[in-house]
Amino acid sequence: MPKKNMGNNISPIILDYADVSYFLIKSKTILNKLQIIKCLGFYIFLFLSYNINILLITIFRKHSD
Repeated sequence: MPKKNMGNNISPIILDYADVSYFLIKSKTILNKLQIIKCLGFYIFLFLSYNINILLITIFRKHSD
């Protein structure tokens, strides 16, 4: 079964992490690895900013009560 068809019931971020780690293992050139590290960094940044937003919202909600 092709990997892309699995995306129907799995969240796309998990699939992208799997793709990125697969390419990181397969890629031999430094350029590819740099692009993949940038991609992973972007995902980590998105994840952290999402969590920080939730944290800020909960803090502000407690203060407004």
